Amino acid sequence: MRTAFVGLVGLVVLGLAGSAQASTLVGDTVSAFFEAPNELPGLNLFNFTGSPESAVVGPGVEFSVALNAIFSADIAASSITLGITGIFGEIGDSLIYTFTDLDFDTGATIAGVSISSTDFSGVTFGFTADSITVNIPNQGLPLNFQSVVLDITPTSVVPEPATIGLSAFGALALVGLARSRRTR
Repeated sequence: MRTAFVGLVGLVVLGLAGSAQASTLVGDTVSAFFEAPNELPGLNLFNFTGSPESAVVGPGVEFSVALNAIFSADIAASSITLGITGIFGEIGDSLIYTFTDLDFDTGATIAGVSISSTDFSGVTFGFTADSITVNIPNQGLPLNFQSVVLDITPTSVVPEPATIGLSAFGALALVGLARSRRTR
């Protein structure tokens, strides 16, 4: 009975230590700067200042402003959806969104970004370990709703020493279980 209990504890510990936690941006405070550089250079259209706007990532849209169209940015666990509803063509400019302080809860950084869907043509982007810049060129069209969805790939996080210790303890418990069963 005691051997079975030790074996069960070993399996549970090994399972807990081996389970990888998915990185998420939810709960992170992110900064955003949204500009039309040819029309209003240096002005953040999310707050009409020269400074970034900050928001905590959670359910719903984190950043939104109504100009000649409604511009929004919704940040999720590992994606950003930029939406435009209304007439974009009146601005006559590209739109540049810059998101900084994108810190995953596990300490992971941005390893890659890809466009999973877009209604726009010519969208470009760049990224660093904790920021993403998106350029949407002027489409010059009246819009009902257009969006671009960016998927963010975080780096793999190296397990901390405690996880390695738990894994070793679980493995030793399993070896002990196997050995005690052989001696019976």
